[in-house]
Amino acid sequence: MNRLRKLPAGLIMFFAAMPLLTAQNRFPKPEFTSGYKAPPLSSLPSAATQLERSVLPVTPYLEYAALGMLLIFLLLSCYFLYRKRSRRGIFAMVLASVAFFGFLIGGCICAVGSIQNVAAAVFNQNFPISPVVLGIFMLPLFFALFAGRVFCGSVCPLGTIQDLVIFYPLKVPPLLDRILRILPLFYLGAGVLFAATGISFLICRFDPFVGFYRMTGPFFMLSAGTLLLLLGMFVARPYCRYLCPYGVLLSWLSKLSSRRVSVTPDECIRCRLCEDVCPVDAIMPPSPPEDEREPMRKSLHRIILLLLLLPMTAAASGVTGYFLGNQISLLHPKVVLCRQVCAELAAGDRPQTDESLAFRSAGTPVAELQREVGGVVSNIRLGSCILGVFLALAIMARLFNFSKRREQQDYQVDRSICVCCGRCYSVCPRDKRNRITLKEGE
Repeated sequence: MNRLRKLPAGLIMFFAAMPLLTAQNRFPKPEFTSGYKAPPLSSLPSAATQLERSVLPVTPYLEYAALGMLLIFLLLSCYFLYRKRSRRGIFAMVLASVAFFGFLIGGCICAVGSIQNVAAAVFNQNFPISPVVLGIFMLPLFFALFAGRVFCGSVCPLGTIQDLVIFYPLKVPPLLDRILRILPLFYLGAGVLFAATGISFLICRFDPFVGFYRMTGPFFMLSAGTLLLLLGMFVARPYCRYLCPYGVLLSWLSKLSSRRVSVTPDECIRCRLCEDVCPVDAIMPPSPPEDEREPMRKSLHRIILLLLLLPMTAAASGVTGYFLGNQISLLHPKVVLCRQVCAELAAGDRPQTDESLAFRSAGTPVAELQREVGGVVSNIRLGSCILGVFLALAIMARLFNFSKRREQQDYQVDRSICVCCGRCYSVCPRDKRNRITLKEGE
């Protein structure tokens, strides 16, 4: 409870220094049994227990082996992407990732879900920091800082399974694409808030593809995963682009990366083949001629308007989040227990749930439970308020970015969007391999 009182300031620090935070050794996966009720954070099973459902035998070295394989996969992906410029090599890594991190490991340990472990470790003393999960959380972020989103392109089991089903990718209208790309911010914020306050591990519970890797799961999640894969045949990587919370962190760091995917190894001839083949619309065309561009005055006025709206938007979003915290708190296990116990006492009924029976058998005063619930609700309200401010600032930052005038002469890759799949390499006529193929075909 002392940790929970630090929630407001802690959430600010978490979002400001997300890549520097660490995770812990217990790495919960989604539960697939019907009627599942989320356990308290302190009772979540260990990573070794969770891996019992994978193909590999559980050993003390299994998690370290997975961490080592993650490092090897990331290094090989960088080699094929930047050194060899080989789409075939990247595709081989995609197949290997689906086989190892997917079907062999069972979709876990997963960097995407580790966000919740980091949040839980910050606010709950029962979640000690583990070097393994620390590495799994940090390694993709470290590589993103220097090499872009190589983890997304050929290592992440959630992304690679979607890469395999891309059949005829369609272009999403730019405005719709920008709106949908805001959704991962909400998912990230909700995942952090739920884990930090002890409600549940939201991201792991609604993992859409882990059911395929384990060959089991509830009908709802298997159906959701199937629909995403079917959609992914025509809208490439829908989960990566419009849902993945870890992709938000990778996107932020990729903007600072010292290496970027270069469509052409030398001079761009503006053939537009890369723009047509990119499945995630990460190729930015050259800037139009000066006489066709938006006037500088109009762009400047829009930026000034956004600056004026920024404090009001952040305040309104924070207030909205604060009041929504009351509804969010109803999902907390202690709040649910308190409401159940109070209802039973008021009606004079015997305990109707296992939780209420256990509580009343322990002889803990109801007043003490109510005091604890009051603190939980207060922290959730404040956390929701901070989350609202964070979302407002993040959305406004994107609007600022869209308002800037771009100055570029050739087709370039948007590092924050590019998933490093290498498809643009395979069509660029300036690439050495493609020039040889074209020459042989003449």
